[in-house]
Amino acid sequence: SCFVRTWYDQSGNVRDATQTTNANQPRIVNAGVVETQNTRPSVRAYGNPATISMNITSSGWGAPTGWSQVTVGRTQVDPPGNSTWTGPYVSADCSGVQSHLPWTDGIIYDAFGSTLRKTTVNPATTLAQLNVYSIVSATNSWSNFLNGNLLFNTAVNSFCASPSSGVRLFFSIGGAYYLDGYISEAHIFTTPLSNSDRSAIETNQRTYYGTP
Repeated sequence: SCFVRTWYDQSGNVRDATQTTNANQPRIVNAGVVETQNTRPSVRAYGNPATISMNITSSGWGAPTGWSQVTVGRTQVDPPGNSTWTGPYVSADCSGVQSHLPWTDGIIYDAFGSTLRKTTVNPATTLAQLNVYSIVSATNSWSNFLNGNLLFNTAVNSFCASPSSGVRLFFSIGGAYYLDGYISEAHIFTTPLSNSDRSAIETNQRTYYGTP
């Protein structure tokens, strides 16, 4: 079996995701078999309870004008039966409260890129399959999407200019909530993506990864 110590940033900005503690590293090969979702390689966060997390530097992000993510991932069970396994794919927030994708009630609670956690919805589409999940956070605007479809939006928002703990994968900053599931790809931006740019990325990912 093989585990991921460094997930290298492909943008050229050296914002690599790292985990130096062996027991907390996600898995890419299980007993000689590559972890996959929809036939594509996918990094697996697992455990009982899950304790997997990867950290991206808290510095070097410049001066964000907002935050966006477009991530391909899934949770193992929707809704999770144990609150410990309710972590998000990506966290970057200043809210002081945790993000959950989803919580044990099936609702997505998310503070990505914001100073205030949002109570969004319980999606009709199960999160226990590979999906494309997107968030755009800007001044007076916050929205999240699943497979290109709007889930929730609000004009009550102050974007998080400087996440105190940087950005993390598989883990909710500020609490012991971990993802039990998979991440295939994560795009993270320090700008609020336009609808056309977000849609273009989502379309590319949905085609490549075979999501709804």
